[in-house]
Amino acid sequence: MIEFLSETESRKLSQHLGALIPKNGASLDLSAFQNLEKTFRQIIHTVSSAQLSPTHATAAWNCLCALLELGIVSSDARLRELGFSSETWIEVFRIFLWRAPNTKAKSSKQVLLTLTKLLSKQPNADVRQCLKEHAISSVVMMICEQGDYSSVRPAFQVLDHFLNKNVVGPFDIVDQMAQREGFQKGSYHADTCREEIEPPSVSRIESVGLIEAFTFHILSWLKYPDIASLAGRVLSSFFKAFRSGPSENGDTRRSGYKLPLWVRPIKEAIAREPLVLEICETHILPSLLALDSTDTAVFLDTLPVQDLKDGKSRSHTVVDIQLCLSTLNICAESRRRMTYGTTAVGTQECDEYAPQYVAYGLLAHPSSTVRITALSLVTRDFPPTNPVAIQTLAYLQQCIPCFHAEVNPKVRGGFISQMSKYCDKLGRGFSALRKMQESSLIQTSMRDDKDGRIATDEVITTDRLLEKLLSFKNWYIGYLVEELQPTAPYQRHITALKILEIIIQQAVNGSGSRRLFDPASIVDDDFNSDNKQFFRSRFVRLLLDLVMDPFDDVRLVANSILKTVFWNMYPWNMNFRVGLTSPFMDRSIYHLHVLPRRPYNTYILYAVHQAEDMTYLTGRADHADGWGRLYSLLYDSCKNLETRVTWSDSGSLIMDRILSALENDIKIARKDIRLAVKSAPLHGKLIALRHILGSEGFYDSANSSDPDWEAHRTTNSRILECCTEIWAAVKVVLCFDSPEGHDSEEGEIDDLGIGTKDTLSFCWRALKESSSLMNLMVTSNHYNSSDSNRGFRYEDFQRLGNLAFSQLAELRHRGAFSAVSQTFSACCKRCAQVEHSVEQEIKGPLISKLPQKWYQDALEIIEEKSSSLTRRSAGIPAIITGILSAFPSGKFFDDVVLDLQAIADTPLRISEDFENIRLPQVHALNCLKDIFTDALLGPASEPHVATTLEIAAGCLESNLWAIRNCGLMLFKALLRRLNSGTDTASTKASSSHRRLSKLAYEKYPNLPGMILRLLCQNQQISIDALHDKTQAQNEALSLQAQWVFPALEILERSGLPLQHRVEIEAAIKYHMASPVWAIREKAAKALALVVNEKDLGGAIETLLKPINISQNSLHGRLLCVRLMISRIGIKSIDERDALLLLILNSFELFVTENECPFTAAVYLNTTNDGLELLIQRRSRMAKSYALRLKALLPYSLRDTFVPSDELSSSRATARLTEAVKRSLILINIADNSPPRAPSSLPLKFPGIPKTTNKASAVEQDSETRTEFGDSFDDPDLIALTNSAPKTDSENPPRKATHFNRSPEGVTACTSKIYDSEFLLTSGNLPSLLETDRYALQGNAQQNDDQLRAAGNGLALAYTKKPEESKSRGFLAAWICKLSLAGEEHSDVSTRVAAAESITGFIETLRNLEFDDWAAPELLGGYMCMYDILFDDDEDVRDQGAVAASTLLSAAASKTKLQNAGSISLMPSAASSKLLQYIVTEYESSNVFWIDAVRRLAGGISLFRLGPVEVPSNFGEDSTDLVESSFVAKNRILLRLRPVRDMIQEARRQDTVLFVEEKANLFVDPARDAKNWADALAELHPSSPDHAMLSEIAAWCAEGLSALIEIVETQEDGPLGWTSKPDVFALGMRIILMTRVQLHYLLHQESSICLELLRKLLLIGKERLLHGLWLQQIEEIIGEVSL
Repeated sequence: MIEFLSETESRKLSQHLGALIPKNGASLDLSAFQNLEKTFRQIIHTVSSAQLSPTHATAAWNCLCALLELGIVSSDARLRELGFSSETWIEVFRIFLWRAPNTKAKSSKQVLLTLTKLLSKQPNADVRQCLKEHAISSVVMMICEQGDYSSVRPAFQVLDHFLNKNVVGPFDIVDQMAQREGFQKGSYHADTCREEIEPPSVSRIESVGLIEAFTFHILSWLKYPDIASLAGRVLSSFFKAFRSGPSENGDTRRSGYKLPLWVRPIKEAIAREPLVLEICETHILPSLLALDSTDTAVFLDTLPVQDLKDGKSRSHTVVDIQLCLSTLNICAESRRRMTYGTTAVGTQECDEYAPQYVAYGLLAHPSSTVRITALSLVTRDFPPTNPVAIQTLAYLQQCIPCFHAEVNPKVRGGFISQMSKYCDKLGRGFSALRKMQESSLIQTSMRDDKDGRIATDEVITTDRLLEKLLSFKNWYIGYLVEELQPTAPYQRHITALKILEIIIQQAVNGSGSRRLFDPASIVDDDFNSDNKQFFRSRFVRLLLDLVMDPFDDVRLVANSILKTVFWNMYPWNMNFRVGLTSPFMDRSIYHLHVLPRRPYNTYILYAVHQAEDMTYLTGRADHADGWGRLYSLLYDSCKNLETRVTWSDSGSLIMDRILSALENDIKIARKDIRLAVKSAPLHGKLIALRHILGSEGFYDSANSSDPDWEAHRTTNSRILECCTEIWAAVKVVLCFDSPEGHDSEEGEIDDLGIGTKDTLSFCWRALKESSSLMNLMVTSNHYNSSDSNRGFRYEDFQRLGNLAFSQLAELRHRGAFSAVSQTFSACCKRCAQVEHSVEQEIKGPLISKLPQKWYQDALEIIEEKSSSLTRRSAGIPAIITGILSAFPSGKFFDDVVLDLQAIADTPLRISEDFENIRLPQVHALNCLKDIFTDALLGPASEPHVATTLEIAAGCLESNLWAIRNCGLMLFKALLRRLNSGTDTASTKASSSHRRLSKLAYEKYPNLPGMILRLLCQNQQISIDALHDKTQAQNEALSLQAQWVFPALEILERSGLPLQHRVEIEAAIKYHMASPVWAIREKAAKALALVVNEKDLGGAIETLLKPINISQNSLHGRLLCVRLMISRIGIKSIDERDALLLLILNSFELFVTENECPFTAAVYLNTTNDGLELLIQRRSRMAKSYALRLKALLPYSLRDTFVPSDELSSSRATARLTEAVKRSLILINIADNSPPRAPSSLPLKFPGIPKTTNKASAVEQDSETRTEFGDSFDDPDLIALTNSAPKTDSENPPRKATHFNRSPEGVTACTSKIYDSEFLLTSGNLPSLLETDRYALQGNAQQNDDQLRAAGNGLALAYTKKPEESKSRGFLAAWICKLSLAGEEHSDVSTRVAAAESITGFIETLRNLEFDDWAAPELLGGYMCMYDILFDDDEDVRDQGAVAASTLLSAAASKTKLQNAGSISLMPSAASSKLLQYIVTEYESSNVFWIDAVRRLAGGISLFRLGPVEVPSNFGEDSTDLVESSFVAKNRILLRLRPVRDMIQEARRQDTVLFVEEKANLFVDPARDAKNWADALAELHPSSPDHAMLSEIAAWCAEGLSALIEIVETQEDGPLGWTSKPDVFALGMRIILMTRVQLHYLLHQESSICLELLRKLLLIGKERLLHGLWLQQIEEIIGEVSL
């Protein structure tokens, strides 16, 4: 038996090989040669092992490479023969392919270099050629067959290396591919050509198809990110070598073939997997586009460059647009001169910066990826001769508000990054323009008249550019500041804050943007020359308000900007006049006087007191955190002050004030926790201490004021004492076995008004913040100084560690011990890092030994707590992982794992007292689980995986649920470990092909036996258990699922092992007949994935054989066949078509003769999957397949189906009906004969899957949707499939659709479905839209279905006779129902149905060539559409944007505008365009004016109150008509709510601890009010009547008077009463309504409002009223004065 070489032996051998190999004519004797040959075999055996660690493998490979390289140059012929032997080369090559994943990159490269050297120096040419062919054949097979995942990466490495070293050429690869049987009949080149690409001519050479196919197979691996970069290098090397070959082979565009050979494969790969486009942009396209500019130009010819430049984006898919932009972006970044518009004669050269013009029209595209890519093109570098593009500034000014509303954090981050770079570029451009301006002025004075005139023109142009640039800068800074208003949603706040932070930091650091974005222009410039101080207060006020924002990152960034502004933009000492008076006691400092202090110190102090009051009032976490951050700002503001007036001027006094308050509050909590909850929140002060201790320079200031650090140590001791006392106060609550029920019943309120949740929150937050404070102390370098006089001592570490240990051992609140675990882990790490002197080691205990002591205590805790169990053992696993984090490897780590394994594997001690049974195994299993899921401990825990797998599998067989449950969690954790951290239960992970390679079976030899044992557990359960519904049988089935699922999960990832292969496959088939649906589905999925691809045909044929089996078994078989459909797409065309026909030929067996509707539905969905596959592959067989299915379809719904019970009947009918609907859709798509009005379907239709992977679930047909190509791009069919509902396999529809199940019924239903007049003739539409039934009542899903269908049917009815009052009545009722359905409190499904309904209405009108888009009765629908665009749910907004884009496109088509019909907008852009369209078309509408006024005042929309019927001749100066048809009928005019009531409600203080989140977090009420005010200002003066204006004037006067009264009695300032979003929004509504009133009337009532505005402005400046209010008032007064 050949022995392994140890790592040490391998290293020593490498060092002495030079002495063992003979040189200079010497040779070895026979014994020495045999010993060396034996050593060689030992090395080969060592490197082939799967058990080596990475370092051991590296040593062995280095030894092998050295031996081979020295052997071939040796003077001993036998050694040379051994080195040049083909067997040696092939064996080393094979081992490398299988073991390279466990080898370091440097060693892999060395092996490849050695193999290359052996091959190049091979003396026998025939042998060299054979070895090359063997290598190419091996790697091509691995790449093309999509086999074992682990071996693909080495195959790519080999191919890349050999191509770069010229060991092989591209045609060597082509020749090997041509020899592979059936390769030319593969699934790529003959079946996937796209119509937009001209197919190659017949005269092309044979290798073209093979090269394209090979390229496509390489691209198919891009879905694995870790292979993408290698695939890109291989393709680059391949085509680079291809071009550098012989002249007749070097052109990638062969004779009669216009495209480069990589174009079609890339486009097809992206079409099949759109998600790989981003990977192509990073790893594939840059290298290929760099090969030849001509190829780039030809590639651009296939992309819609010109259409996008012309603004025609709607007719192209997102994938095509993104590919186009990505290509242009790559070319732009590489500074390539791009050409497009290639003709037979030549090329038309495009300007280098033309990509900007392509991207301008895409900045508001619905796709976020398209928008961000377009932005990167628009904002890229400018040429020195044109540093600023005016057109770019104009487009950016239009699209920036849309980007600021972006809810996708990834896209938002990309926008922030792009804008920060662009602002820096603008700064450099500003500097360049200034230099150009100065240079032109000098040249003008020195030249003659002619040249002087030219120079003067240059000066004028430069001045214009500078003017535009400064105008854009001023606008953007003003816009960013306005985005900080209290009512703005989170996405606007964080976007504006981060951009401001970056710009200010760039300006402070002196980067390129400093001269343009000067700090003073951001902070001091009011854009109003007479009041700079005012804007300073406004900017700082907004930031201080945001320090108390509910969102953590908003508070963080706002605090960061304040620090930057205060530290860098204000002088250290200056006289600053402050005018602040406050009702709070002991705040006389705010009286008006001049103080020798920093200007912001007083401002912050005022904010600190305001935040303190808010924190004590509410106790909320965001208020406490903001208070702490403000205290930190106050602490920073008092540094280096020479004059100290109060406690706020001294850092030490600030610390003492916080600690004293904290100590007093802790005393209250120790006496009565309820009183502390009510009046003494602790977490705010703890947060303040944490922010101050974590501030820069805190310890330096302490050291300078107290050199001996005694005062500082006293502060530390006080903090630790506070943390200890906090634990003593809260442990009684948090250590209760069920903390939520520690005191009274859930939600019960005591006599002090304190509920259980309040008490629990108080305790948890106090402990969390105290633990975070200790974590900061123990991780700070200042606390852990090597100097014992300044750093933590042994007593400090022991005290802190023991406190954290006790908390973890006793806590039962998961959130609490999660926070404490980080502190304990940090403490252990710090202890292990402390270095001791020899003297310290002799004198006493060592800090570094504390973790070992805590480990011994932990073992005692495991035993003590063995009868007090929780599901995850509470904080005990955190103790173990915290200790091991200090020793992530070594003997101590191994001893801990072995101890825990011994405890976990201890046999159970049977006890009669079952309730008090002791189970330390539970704690040990949970500790092991956390160890193996910790990334830090991963390398050290690797050797223990196999033994722990055995323990986990053994626990699954336990009779105790606690042991089984913990064993199952440990088993899943180990599976995630084997699966590179991916959750085994996730659908995404399951769709990965062989993510866990077969290498796992070699690495863990016990795995196959373990799988078989789990699959065969308890197989004595009867197959008829479904009918035996006793509790014991159900428990047995549940237990079986716990055994089976982990085993099947491993098989899905790694395939069938060689060991026990037959037995495991039989066990899988056994479970495919399980009475449990989930087990059947899981087993079917496993079998579908483990079958070899070459055996797929035989497996499907076997599963479809007509044998006498149960319905459960048949169901499992059909599930497996359906899942296999996704894999036959990669087979040859003939074999694929034969398999699909075989499935279709079984229709009679599985449907006609089948009595079970469940299995019939699965079979029908299987045939649908086959038809969809043919459609996606553009197969010519699709139409004939569809016609055969259509002929058989009437027999799919029969009355002979036998349901088991009523519930099963409902589910079966629903499943079968959905399958039939999907069949009808696919048949019509394949037949290319769409229905006349498919959108008018009264039923919900399932979508068509986007991907071919059906491995996720049986009934997930609508999980994703496909985008059809140009040959199947009928808009009606696409709208039909996209408007389909989603079906959950586990949750059937709430109400099954009733269907006539006879063949005649199917035919009749089919004709009704595709009859454009179905809704009208059946009577459904009138009954649905009766005016007295507009309220949403009854079954929710039925209402959604009806609402969705009503849009299309109503459009058909309306276009027939729009002048009839009945049609207008239906329309009014539908609009009211839309408005009610779109309310923010409605279900998301209902709001989606409303959006789909209005989309169907607009699209149907457009398809029917409707042209009266400005009809008065359509106004309500447009207003509902506008509301949908501000919905809280992104899907609803996106659907509304589709409707708005369709409307705007249709309206543009009516006016015959250029690019009409191609508008495609994102929701934010669509809302502004839609409002502009409504204002333009309905400028004289009295109804629109009323609705806009109600919206501006914060009231309910007019159309939500009831159906509003508008006469057809409305708008022709017909106020009487409006009053008779609308006002009289509904008995309303404006009916604005009393403004004083609104103010009182808005100012009501909310003191609850847990605030109920608003239903809509997307809309900004203040911004919305401004939009409506602007819209009202553009309407025709005749829109309102005098009575309405008088009502508005009275409402405005009352509101302004109420605001003045409040301002006179209560000062505002930072965190004042106007900082509350509701108050701020209402104030803006009152001010903006006054603006509207002043716009329409200038009489006595207007004069009153104007005087009130002026008075509010005057008093507001004195009383620190909100700056944005004052700014708006000044603008209104300025407008009136003009």
